[in-house]
Amino acid sequence: MIVGLASALATDQAAFGNKAANLAVALQAGLPVPEGVAISVTATSGEIERQVRTGLARISGPYAVRSSSTVEDSVDKSYAGMFVTILGVTAISEVPRSVQRVRDSARTMLVKRYSGHESDVPIGVIVQRQIAAQSAGVAFTRHPVTG
Repeated sequence: MIVGLASALATDQAAFGNKAANLAVALQAGLPVPEGVAISVTATSGEIERQVRTGLARISGPYAVRSSSTVEDSVDKSYAGMFVTILGVTAISEVPRSVQRVRDSARTMLVKRYSGHESDVPIGVIVQRQIAAQSAGVAFTRHPVTG
């Protein structure tokens, strides 16, 4: 399933991953979040091929294709740097392949070792309009080591 990030459906962490759910909540709160779509952890390649054009029809590129795993940024593990992000995707026709590359990054041996089990990590994907940033950073709401 593919839904707009502004959709209430995108807040479902189990379906779309933690990052998508948090961005959807931020959008609903009126915060400035680049528009985009959330692709569910269960979306098939066929669904992505068919629905991505419709979902991104009103959103001009370039696009940022980002991971949204159900295990990212959790209390126990961050998975920082484990999944691929693809920036500067200029054509909608390139998006399905980029989505697959992000999904494939959740199946690496590195991710399996970090997670502590051999099964695949559930991963949704976010496709957003990429903005030309003047600066960027990370804000911690808790101490990264002591919590």
